Amino acid sequence: MAARLAHHANQEGRAGFILLEAVVGLALIAMVAAAAFVAFAQAGERSARAGERLRAVLAADAILARVGLDLPLRPHRTGGTLSDGAAWVLEVRAFTGADEGPEALPLQELYALLVTVTPRNGAPVSLSTLRLREPRP
Repeated sequence: MAARLAHHANQEGRAGFILLEAVVGLALIAMVAAAAFVAFAQAGERSARAGERLRAVLAADAILARVGLDLPLRPHRTGGTLSDGAAWVLEVRAFTGADEGPEALPLQELYALLVTVTPRNGAPVSLSTLRLREPRP
């Protein structure tokens, strides 16, 4: 009878140990799942920011392409708002060959263009280029 009681007590102890293993296993699975969720959420945010930055760069490039067509190629500053709510500013100035100093030479037909697009939720994106005005006949 004593052997039977010892065997029965051993089975109960083993059952409690198996239950504890299962609880620890579930806790580990929950921690891994939480870490994976955080990683996927951060990847989604980074992807959204990258998409917004790409749209801003493409918009800035399109605005630069408009200079000389519907935006005049002469010194001025203008801006507006895009359909997605991003603000843009275009600055056209005569290119001098050097930004500062007495050695700056005015080049009558060369212009420096700078466009900045600021998305509603993101950092501003700036593109710049030089544009040569075609000689007038």
